[in-house]
Amino acid sequence: MPRTQMSRKHLINFSLALFVMVLLSPRVRAVGCAAPSFNVSTFDYNGFGISSVIAADFNDDGKLDLAAAATSPDNGGGTPTLVLLGDGAGNFRPPTAFQGAYRATLATGDFNLDGKLDLVVAAQSYIAILPGNGLGGFLSQAQPFYLSQGGQITSVSVEDFDHDDYPAVVVTTLGISNKVYILRGNGFGSFYSNPLPLPFTGMWPEDTAVGDFNRDGNVDVAVASYGYISIQPAVDIILGDGRGGSLANALTYPVALGQARTVDAGDFNGDGIADLAVAKYSTESPGQIALMFGSGTGSFSGDASMATGNGPAFIAHQDFNLDRGLDLVLTNYNAGGVTIHLGNQVNGYPGSVFNFPLTMPRPASFATGDFNGDARPDIIIGNFGGAYPSFTQMTNTCTAPVLHSANFDGDGRSDISVYRPSNGYWYMLFSSDNSFQAYPWGTGTDKIVPADYDGDGKTDIAIFRPDEGKWYVLQSSNHLVKLQNWGVATDVPVPGDYDGDGKSDFAVFRPQSGSWFILQSSNGAVRLSQWGVSTDSPVPGDYDGDNKTDIAVFRQTTGKWYVFQSSDNITLDPQFGASGDMPVPADYDGDGQTDIAYFRPTNGTWYISSSMSRNTRAQQWGTNGDVPVPTDYDGDGRADLAVFRPSAGSWYVLQSSNNQVRAQQFGQSGDVPIPSALIPH
Repeated sequence: MPRTQMSRKHLINFSLALFVMVLLSPRVRAVGCAAPSFNVSTFDYNGFGISSVIAADFNDDGKLDLAAAATSPDNGGGTPTLVLLGDGAGNFRPPTAFQGAYRATLATGDFNLDGKLDLVVAAQSYIAILPGNGLGGFLSQAQPFYLSQGGQITSVSVEDFDHDDYPAVVVTTLGISNKVYILRGNGFGSFYSNPLPLPFTGMWPEDTAVGDFNRDGNVDVAVASYGYISIQPAVDIILGDGRGGSLANALTYPVALGQARTVDAGDFNGDGIADLAVAKYSTESPGQIALMFGSGTGSFSGDASMATGNGPAFIAHQDFNLDRGLDLVLTNYNAGGVTIHLGNQVNGYPGSVFNFPLTMPRPASFATGDFNGDARPDIIIGNFGGAYPSFTQMTNTCTAPVLHSANFDGDGRSDISVYRPSNGYWYMLFSSDNSFQAYPWGTGTDKIVPADYDGDGKTDIAIFRPDEGKWYVLQSSNHLVKLQNWGVATDVPVPGDYDGDGKSDFAVFRPQSGSWFILQSSNGAVRLSQWGVSTDSPVPGDYDGDNKTDIAVFRQTTGKWYVFQSSDNITLDPQFGASGDMPVPADYDGDGQTDIAYFRPTNGTWYISSSMSRNTRAQQWGTNGDVPVPTDYDGDGRADLAVFRPSAGSWYVLQSSNNQVRAQQFGQSGDVPIPSALIPH
């Protein structure tokens, strides 16, 4: 299945294009819907079959588009590459045809470094790069790059294999070649003339997945091969040397009960290490998936087989039930359907299995992403059968409660709520039924620390008592009180899900030493990290989308952010803001990653740097003296711009789902708006 380079700092395939969770600081696990559900529709292009389909934003409008390799039923009507521009509401314009090839596979990347996505069309024994114009159009390449060894190209993945910041590709070839090559990009929209063969020892390589399997900072390659006669189907692991070559001979892992058809890489058991999932094609029913768990040193466990649908062809991962676990999705070439295996990043697999029959006879390649802007991953499948319909669209309808810093009723929307230090009461207006609730919990000197400490999908009422260094938590799951000594009087409480187990951990930031002290709820382990200086504001959040809270600070003196990503230990240090600005990190675009953002009190303007589009936007919402309270009040998976006005006890929410304004009088001067509890002031 084609893999596409979307970022030069991270090794990701396009099936992770949009990860769909609302995210606050701190971020905790969503409950998820019990079963994935979809609305299914179809659309056609002259009865053409589709050999490859990918999704990307080809016209730079912030909405996902499609590119598909089409083949007429009799190969007499042409073999175009189709581009279908999306409107962000789940619809696509009529396709525009560009240069194509019979049974092509597609990928995308910026090969001429002009900031616009180009298309890679690979078929037979050549690769063509179609330069993009940034408007959704592509130019034809006059001289495709031919592999001198010949052979049928079966897959192409895009990455930077030699750290030169130029996209390159890894391709697999069948037939007389039976090779795996890296073609290094030259930065001018083509490749250097000397393909680099990788030490592949199998037979009939079908697909690749890329990632850093030994955590040395270089791109590695996993190759799935069909096998032939006496040569068994297998997955070969080729460790990269950072120069476009390999460190050593491939590690070979035999695959039983079917041919290794496609392979996907992801952290399927939540240990922070890349694993592999392999679709094993056969004529037997049920089909099989091979799960191979990584060690972090480049080696993997053997083939742990798991039953799936009939004739699994293509495999990828996404979070379809919105529980922040990686689910596997496969097309079943023999049965004409799709199978989804639910997983979670705490326990991994096996999980519940769901089969979705389709009307198309030969579902094969597919793309996932949020095509209608509702912060849920959808699926668009190409029909290789060459009969109606060309495409099937599965629009995700899962509705799952998402945890927020003020989601006390567990309905997936934050509740307007305040804490009154004068009497120690919490006042909440439940979004589920508009009922009013009041609880006494705290004193005037306590710091409120609302979060989900028991993992039941609801925010717990909790305070940190500085003079005791003690936390008092009223657990919503059983109404029991949990006490924990953790911290000293001068510490700043920073609860968050640092270990990714779906529960908030007790954590504090100690300004005097710039140290973080975290008590992990998963195993009781103590984690100590030095990150920041005395004048920094702690701004924890999930900036890399790995379901774990990252340690981060905002430095008022310079307006710089310092984020330590838990997924890869990479440091981000963007300059965004100035002295006097209030950091308001949250997931404003619904892609599952915390966006860097600040509120400027002097002009009441929000400045947001989107982690999804990499664009920056500014919007005026509020005035000097307002308290920013960003969170998801309308349940669309995105944080809304919102302020609490202490002088009037009023809330003003700009709902991201429909741009409607919600005004609510709730509270009085002196109250602390609960959604702002963990935002530095």
